[in-house]
Amino acid sequence: MSFMDKFQEIGFKFSNQRHIDAVKNGVLASLPGTLAGSVFLIIRYFPIPGWAGFLETVLGPNYAEILSYPIAATFDMVGIAVLLGVAYNLARSYEVNPFMGSIIALSGYFTLTPSFHMQNVAELDQMIQVSGTWALSYTGAGSLFVVIFTALISVEIYRKTVQRGFVIKLPDMVPPNVSNNFMAIIPTFIVLVVMWIVRIIISLTPYDTIHNLINVIIQAPLLNLGNTFWGYSILMFLKDLLWTVGIHGPNLISPILTPLEILFRDANRIAFEAGETLPYIFTQSFRNIFVQNGGSGNTLMFTFMCAFLGKSERIKAIGKLSLGPALFQINEPIIFGIPIVLNPIMIIPFILTSFLGIVIGYFATTLGMIVRLPGIEIPWTTPPIINAYLTSNGEVSMVIAQIVTLLMTAIVYYPFFIIVDKQALAEERGEKITPSSGNI
Repeated sequence: MSFMDKFQEIGFKFSNQRHIDAVKNGVLASLPGTLAGSVFLIIRYFPIPGWAGFLETVLGPNYAEILSYPIAATFDMVGIAVLLGVAYNLARSYEVNPFMGSIIALSGYFTLTPSFHMQNVAELDQMIQVSGTWALSYTGAGSLFVVIFTALISVEIYRKTVQRGFVIKLPDMVPPNVSNNFMAIIPTFIVLVVMWIVRIIISLTPYDTIHNLINVIIQAPLLNLGNTFWGYSILMFLKDLLWTVGIHGPNLISPILTPLEILFRDANRIAFEAGETLPYIFTQSFRNIFVQNGGSGNTLMFTFMCAFLGKSERIKAIGKLSLGPALFQINEPIIFGIPIVLNPIMIIPFILTSFLGIVIGYFATTLGMIVRLPGIEIPWTTPPIINAYLTSNGEVSMVIAQIVTLLMTAIVYYPFFIIVDKQALAEERGEKITPSSGNI
């Protein structure tokens, strides 16, 4: 086995490792809610003159508060959606009850998480009632790293307890929906005790809560890295580099990158609604606008070239077959069809255009030419131009910046397109490919 084959095998095993896979798929559980909530966010801030007056006429003077209900119910619950999603997927991979795995993880999380106590005095009997509430910062995107940690640990305890038979077993004649619940009692108790002990131990340290601990040790350094030009560029470089050797780059990078982008997006959304300065540049929408038009490697314009400028029948056919998916940000057909994978010629523009897209987006933002993206979520498959307009809340300057990026990718890809097209044409004609023939 060659070094490259071994490298691909390692990458494949890593991307399919059950915990990585559970995090990757679990994070997707937040997508339906944030997409639906973004519809109301767009309605609230739709960028046309007189829109606020129209909303006030239809919904009344409190229209902003009324529209905030579904926004809060989705964006402020991102952490809980991810918690349930990660736990469900990991439990399912172990072939234990995934629903109970999610419920146990949820109980474990709120055992770990501090609540704020409010004291109420009943009017009739003067009895003091104490109730606990959790801050939205513990249920939203800001809690993601604690959420992921809790889900993974809780399910590991649950599945080991079940698989070792340390459960309450009822007779076979008892319906499964009843026996399954009884089987989860002991695992739930163990998870609660473990999380309770962890919380008490951390409360004795200067960090006080696990949220503070994770933030200082893991989350803050990653946020600082991901919010810098070079840090973000390195993450994108690794993603694209993995693609060029046949490994699905986003699958490997997304467990690190996606939680960061969600945190950035939600912080921008909160600042946008409050009328404050948006703190972050590098959200997932930024990536879709500047880094992966047509998919990773900014391959959309290259796909157009193959479809309409190719002289080789193979290149032209691949381009036409790939064009439809590319318009919706899916480029596996062009990556494996040309191929770009393991192709020394195409690796250069594939990586370079992503970096130059970051350059255009970053410096256009820092120079004030375009706005920071306000946290509006739309499907990542939304075609270019439309995604730039919607996610920027109707900023034409963002559309122009994306068009500039597309023109840049066309310029960079064109000479490489000429090379691969000539090479494919020579192969079709049965010509010998040599450096002197210009067909390389």
